[in-house]
Amino acid sequence: MDIQQTLADIAPTLSRDGDQPMYRQIAAAIAQRVAQGELVPGQLLPPLAELAKLLGVGQMTIRKAMEELAARRLVVTRQGSGTRIADEHQPRRAALAGTPPIHIVCDDTADGYPFLVPVTRHLREVIARHDGKQDDHACRHVSLPVKEDDPAVVASLIDLSHTRGIVFNSPLNMTLLSMCIRRGVPYVLLFNELSDGNSPCVVIDYGNGLNEAMSHCRDARRRRVVLMTPDAQRFATGRLTELFLALLDAYGFPHGAQTVIEAGYHQQQAYRKTRDLLRGKRRPDAILFSSDYQALGGLLAAKELNVRVPDDLAVIGMGNVLEPADWPHRVSTIDLHLDRFCQLAFAALLPDTARVQRRQVVKSSFQPGQTSS
Repeated sequence: MDIQQTLADIAPTLSRDGDQPMYRQIAAAIAQRVAQGELVPGQLLPPLAELAKLLGVGQMTIRKAMEELAARRLVVTRQGSGTRIADEHQPRRAALAGTPPIHIVCDDTADGYPFLVPVTRHLREVIARHDGKQDDHACRHVSLPVKEDDPAVVASLIDLSHTRGIVFNSPLNMTLLSMCIRRGVPYVLLFNELSDGNSPCVVIDYGNGLNEAMSHCRDARRRRVVLMTPDAQRFATGRLTELFLALLDAYGFPHGAQTVIEAGYHQQQAYRKTRDLLRGKRRPDAILFSSDYQALGGLLAAKELNVRVPDDLAVIGMGNVLEPADWPHRVSTIDLHLDRFCQLAFAALLPDTARVQRRQVVKSSFQPGQTSS
């Protein structure tokens, strides 16, 4: 069986209503075929566009799946030569022989957190520009449970003697953070900050983008605006909710029993929540989603129920991480400017960090598209 047929056979196994986001389903299916020997080390995968067509998904979904596989060291992408199934021994040899990597550390969650992949991609681009070369191993994603407090286990995952720095994604593993402080390893916190005043952090100002989005909804004469948030334990949920409720009052929008809806980050979760919401008696005419992938789920639900976007319903996402192939119309979004975000994060890890402010803020902005006018 050729590789195109092996990959095409994945398509019928994918579920748009499943608990896992599509890109993770694809990554898991490819990993399974590597484990079973259907895909072998060194084998060249089709280009993104061809692979997206084989599996019936957008190119952004394929890119996210490939980056997840790369983080698990199952594929290797080289500019000009494509993406290949990795030799399981090669990444370790390359890491030890080459420039120490920067580690992006996040909790080992399965909630479909949508911004880790674009943050990793932007950070790799920043490092490549700084170093003047492309290195697939310059930036690595490490899954580390937040509650893992055994230093030996942490050390087995990350060699602090061979790293250029640690990028902590929220929520934080405090054991690793303490180890970095004791050993003098450069680190930076993303989307979060500590009250000690000494930990360098880069955070998002959600308020500016939310304010512009709410102003847009008011000018478009929307009457009932709803916010769809991530899960309650996410650091951003409380902040987004507080800002949103304050802006509802400022712009004179009503509150209700379903003004703020917890949905998780999955496209499928947002699809189900939006479908239920649009079937209700008090249907909103504008929904702000906490990720662009949530917004895709909302658009699918609206299409299924023959709710016209944007005539009957304004849809606004967050992140500005979609490509034209992900949806036929440009989705309105709150841009988090993740490219600038990663530039500041990398600057905080450089040796001359004494000149860098300990707390850096990236101001979000509203980018109107075709789903909210």
